[in-house]
Amino acid sequence: MAQDQPTRRPLEGSERKPLQGAKSVGKADPTERLEVTVLLRRRNTATLTELIRKLATGETAGIHLGREQFEDPFGADTADIATIRKFADAHGEATRQDPVGMLAQALEAPMGTRSLLCSKRIRLA
Repeated sequence: MAQDQPTRRPLEGSERKPLQGAKSVGKADPTERLEVTVLLRRRNTATLTELIRKLATGETAGIHLGREQFEDPFGADTADIATIRKFADAHGEATRQDPVGMLAQALEAPMGTRSLLCSKRIRLA
């Protein structure tokens, strides 16, 4: 069963031009893996912003939060992480098993697949 090709929408600010003086020296190895990091939204940004403001102004005494204590209220939403993993699974890409709550999730695929990670041809420069 063939999958419908999704509509590609450029991510504003993500286009890059080759560095000045860069010259193509050939195609990238199609078996080499390409990794893309997707930054996810943080939960409870207003609460975190207020906490930071209170700490900065001295309204609240400094507190120490461990990683798990911080990720629970302020990490990435589990629904967003599930969406990224579902996308990767549907398109034959792998997700690194980053801890739940991490704002950055990594996707990877072989360059030769010209997967959804990168619609451009990759050339070595």
